Amino acid sequence: KLNFYPTKKLYITQIAAHTDYFQQNPEGLNLEQVAENPRQANPDAIPFNEYQKTNRNKFGMHARYLLNKNHDFEAMGYYYSWRYKETSNKCAEYSDITNPGFTFQYNLHFATGKVNHSFGIGSDLKWQKISMYKLQSAADTLRVDSKDETNIETDSLLANQIIDQQSMGLYAIYNMEFGKFSLIGNIRYDDIENRLTDKMMGGDTAGTSKDFYHTSYRIGVSYNFYDELTLFVNWSQGFMPPSTEELASNPVGYSGFNTHLVPATSNSVEVGARGFFGEKIYYEITGFRMNTENDFFRFKQSGRGNQEVFYGNAGNSKRLGIETFISLKILKKLSLQASYTFSDFKYISSSVDPIYTDTSYVLTKPPEAGQYLPNSPKHQLYAEVVYTINKNFKVSIASEYQSKWAIYTDPDAYYNKLDPAVFQNWQQGFTLFHARVGYQWKIWKIKGECSIYVRNFTNAKYMAFTEPDPDGNSYHPGPGREVFGSVKIRFD
Repeated sequence: KLNFYPTKKLYITQIAAHTDYFQQNPEGLNLEQVAENPRQANPDAIPFNEYQKTNRNKFGMHARYLLNKNHDFEAMGYYYSWRYKETSNKCAEYSDITNPGFTFQYNLHFATGKVNHSFGIGSDLKWQKISMYKLQSAADTLRVDSKDETNIETDSLLANQIIDQQSMGLYAIYNMEFGKFSLIGNIRYDDIENRLTDKMMGGDTAGTSKDFYHTSYRIGVSYNFYDELTLFVNWSQGFMPPSTEELASNPVGYSGFNTHLVPATSNSVEVGARGFFGEKIYYEITGFRMNTENDFFRFKQSGRGNQEVFYGNAGNSKRLGIETFISLKILKKLSLQASYTFSDFKYISSSVDPIYTDTSYVLTKPPEAGQYLPNSPKHQLYAEVVYTINKNFKVSIASEYQSKWAIYTDPDAYYNKLDPAVFQNWQQGFTLFHARVGYQWKIWKIKGECSIYVRNFTNAKYMAFTEPDPDGNSYHPGPGREVFGSVKIRFD
């Protein structure tokens, strides 16, 4: 990350990043395996080598130009490119992906009497191209456990396709401040076009398209009574179209789009308060209610491999919650930060496209009204105590807690109507402890920080997350004790 200031009016930030990521055997374990050895491979992987391999480059730049005190411009551009490979016991998928994008925004600031106004209009343009093909996997009966990327693939071509996506967003933002009162509002329009060209077919049957468009709104007000208390209320809408990965995971063929998917939408209201007491205490508490329509859920099909996952719309949900945060300076060198989240997320409707109740199409039933959303624990708590030894050294101890959560969306598995040796809907939560030591230094105009972070230093055994797998291979055990080293250098 580099920051440039060519003039007093121009600010530029440039970012470059590279990621080389390998995740072997990403599928979950079953209950019997978890009890035997949580480090073993998923049973469906043997004798295959299932993994995900990502090699990604990112380049981005953000610039802001201050024309004068009333006018300024912001622009952001980026370009991502990466190669991705995913193998399963059914096929090996190869993808080359490019993803450029650009955003431009104009801001106007002015005052009328005692009222300050800020108005912004902007647009973002994004493109994505995915060249993908799939080869059939073959079993390797002589394979032994290793971390290599060897996978036997036949010359049977299952898919060969190109996905093109382009999206345009137009938005306007308005902010008003009048004394202790403030108001913010914005409107946004999104238009997303997806095209898939099947290179194994010709004529009109070679192309599939799926387009989405939506207008969403947000408005919020706040009033600062005094430093210790500011009240705020926000109402907003959400729009989440299916991703290219979700569209391209077609349950009726190895190529083409899942044409039954529709966007998920939401309406949300939040009410809260925040404030600070001198330099000792800062707090924030927010309550929210979100109603969603056409939530996504995952399902599988027989004959398509155990790692391939497909997506559908699961009806509607109501999500109630409270989020809190407090920062407390106990002593000059001792501070505490803590956050707590309460979540009550339930499906309220199981009215779905009839295709998702067709057992020849899905192996997993859509959820019923009254079920909790999967992977949504009611209680989450994180707290950290930081002690500053001197101007160079800091140490901290942290703890995180997560209560139990539901695993399955299928109502038969959710209500324990299936074999309890394979399906148990509720996963117990966990408590972890972490520690960090940091050292800050300065040599001439060069500043830096070195740190060592130990996560789960008590080496507790816990379940990091679960997935609603129709085979019961739902469990992903968390790692034991982990040690991370970090070095940051800053040139002023």
